[in-house]
Amino acid sequence: MDNFIATVIFCGVTALGIALSLMIRMALEESLNWLLNRLFPSSFKRVEKAEESYTTLPQAETESIDIPSSSQPIPDSEIKTESTQEIEADMIFRLKIYDKFLLLENKLIKDKYLNEELHWISMHDNGKVDIKRLVIFLTGLVENNYFMPNRDPKIKTFFESRYHVTIGQNFEKKRRESLMSEYKVVFYDYPF
Repeated sequence: MDNFIATVIFCGVTALGIALSLMIRMALEESLNWLLNRLFPSSFKRVEKAEESYTTLPQAETESIDIPSSSQPIPDSEIKTESTQEIEADMIFRLKIYDKFLLLENKLIKDKYLNEELHWISMHDNGKVDIKRLVIFLTGLVENNYFMPNRDPKIKTFFESRYHVTIGQNFEKKRRESLMSEYKVVFYDYPF
């Protein structure tokens, strides 16, 4: 009997807590609406009008779309998007520098940073791909004016597709600044 009473009391307290939190939320929303209406009356009215016009829009007719099943592979030719656009070397490299880059790339293969298929294979001790070394190498190329100015996103995309690795945000300018002196240490025998 005591357990039943305790359960009833617990449920009542829980329901009371939920009701109080809903009341507090509603009061906060009303206070916020009042405050916004007083501080920014024209903006608040525009938002209300936009909400009204959005809710009164006629519902669009839905049409059936054929979605290919997972057993039907989509050809690569149909998957071309702007983000996967192929970046050519002449879009990022300065004139006559690409040949010098290819010599550095051959040295990367000899030093086991890349394999023959140009996959970045440098690994940390824990078995994860060493993106930092790739970014240090790219920082060396940037510092030695291998690339045309203002091409950072294209440079990142070019090397991600060329070396079959995801660089992500590691190539952003702010993150590269701390690595500017490291390429001279890590790749000390590379003729940048």
